[in-house]
Amino acid sequence: MVKYVNQGTKEVNSFLLNDNKNIKNMKKLLVIFILVSVSILFFSDCNRETSDNVNQDKIWMECTLHYDANQDITYARAVFRFSNATGTLLELKEPAEVRFDGELLSFKPALAYYEKQLTGYVDSGLFQYVDLDNDTFINTVNIISSIAFPADLDTLPVTAAYEMFWIGEPLSANEAVTVFIKGTKQNDLQTIITNAQYAESIIFPLNKLEKLGTGAGSMTMHREYRLELVEKTSAGGQAVGHYKAKDFSVIIGQ
Repeated sequence: MVKYVNQGTKEVNSFLLNDNKNIKNMKKLLVIFILVSVSILFFSDCNRETSDNVNQDKIWMECTLHYDANQDITYARAVFRFSNATGTLLELKEPAEVRFDGELLSFKPALAYYEKQLTGYVDSGLFQYVDLDNDTFINTVNIISSIAFPADLDTLPVTAAYEMFWIGEPLSANEAVTVFIKGTKQNDLQTIITNAQYAESIIFPLNKLEKLGTGAGSMTMHREYRLELVEKTSAGGQAVGHYKAKDFSVIIGQ
């Protein structure tokens, strides 16, 4: 006796089985996402105070102008901490406030900083912070130069060091360029930094390149300018101008 197997039924069952697996995987990812989000919020809440609980002259501030060329958006950000750059994060208590070019910055609880988004490339502006003692601190922050990957870069070697000349001005004092390179291997992200004054290029060392998986890779590049704030409390503070170049695709080692 020949046993007949309905092929359509098998295909349907197989489809339902795979679909159930996909749903389970999606549920797992959703749970992980929720747990991570809750953890970030919990961690931020547990490690943050309001500014009325500290001496106003001991509030450290960082003012950042960050341009992302991928999005064509500039972010004006301000971070407040107690005493120094590693102190407890602070949320300003009203009527204390921080503005950029006259516009009020909004508090982002998850990351405990103040931010305003601006369309396009904004390379300079004024941050104004007013504390609970009604003292006002005004500082100019600049992004002093843009940066981009060279258009003719198509392949990175993995058998020798490589020098890349970027598109943009040479580095000035207090500037640094950071490049991240990701190959095809898991966990093979490499970080290369230069802060040499007058530099027009960055060298990728062999001992970093040879760790990259060959094939289709990606690169990101950041240019950052840091100075001490001019107007600040006794705790000090920093002004940061940051330019993130457009992400770049590259072939590694082929």
